[in-house]
Amino acid sequence: MSDATCITCPWCRVYDRGVSHCNFNAPHPSDGADDSAFWPYVDSTDWCGEHPERQPRTEATLVTRETFPTERDMRRIVDALEKMASRAARVKS
Repeated sequence: MSDATCITCPWCRVYDRGVSHCNFNAPHPSDGADDSAFWPYVDSTDWCGEHPERQPRTEATLVTRETFPTERDMRRIVDALEKMASRAARVKS
């Protein structure tokens, strides 16, 4: 994971003279008088959450008869949600 920096990211474009740009999002408008835009400059040690190696890994869980929530589990979940909704309504008012 330590190598998951901008310089190893597929969205990073390195140009001559060592200038690197992040091409993940659209270019940002410049603050100047003209209507130009620019890609954000990045350093070789920068990183963000869009690097493929920094993406969260999700794994599917097989639901079986043994792991399926029971009626009692579902009732506890519904009760907890109702309490949260009640607290939220009190905070709003």
